Amino acid sequence: MARLTQPDALTISDLQRLAQDEIARRRRPQRLSRAARLFLIHRLSHWAGAGLWGVAGATAACAAVMGATSPLRAAVWATMTFAAFFAARFLLNQFQRGDAPAGRPFRWRADYTAALVVLSAAFGSGAFILTPAGASGFALSGFIICAGAVMAAAAHIAHWPATAALAAPAFTFVFLAALKTPTPVSSASLVLATAFLSALSLAAGAKRYRIVARRRHPADVFGSASGVKDADTQTVVEKKAARAA
Repeated sequence: MARLTQPDALTISDLQRLAQDEIARRRRPQRLSRAARLFLIHRLSHWAGAGLWGVAGATAACAAVMGATSPLRAAVWATMTFAAFFAARFLLNQFQRGDAPAGRPFRWRADYTAALVVLSAAFGSGAFILTPAGASGFALSGFIICAGAVMAAAAHIAHWPATAALAAPAFTFVFLAALKTPTPVSSASLVLATAFLSALSLAAGAKRYRIVARRRHPADVFGSASGVKDADTQTVVEKKAARAA
């Protein structure tokens, strides 16, 4: 293209091209566009219910099995976990119904993730409550809790912090409970290996979800993913026009 010698020779297409070139140069490709992040929030709200019900089902199963030997402990733990479950489910229902929190999706996502931390902590505490130090049954309760946490985290894979919020507290409680068993080394090693493999699988799934979101909703020319505000567009065009003059 011939060198432009006068600013008046710049057409609208030229200005758009110059702005695109400047913004593309300053773009940070690892950052998702706003549309992509909203897409991930939508997927999170779509699949999160299955993960919550997975925790509820694991809680009911574990409480029923362990309640035969420790009914009071099982009842206390189930009450704590179901209370946290209904709190998280309430936030999810609000968003799905389109209530007020749906108008602020990023704020809702933060509140919901915080509720998942509480749910995971209550769920994982069953490793302590159901099997006190020296008692048998840790293998069963620990397996159910770890399996339930991984399945629930997988349902929240559209938002990596939510996935970690569901898995990390539960696995931490199970690991600490494993240290109090008659065979702490083998039990704790098994929990760590399970956590490591689960983390790798969940991280791979979360990365794949982000790739899909970026492909479906790439950053537009003046989008937030470029790191350039809309108000900077005029400055970009003026600088490029001055250089071309």
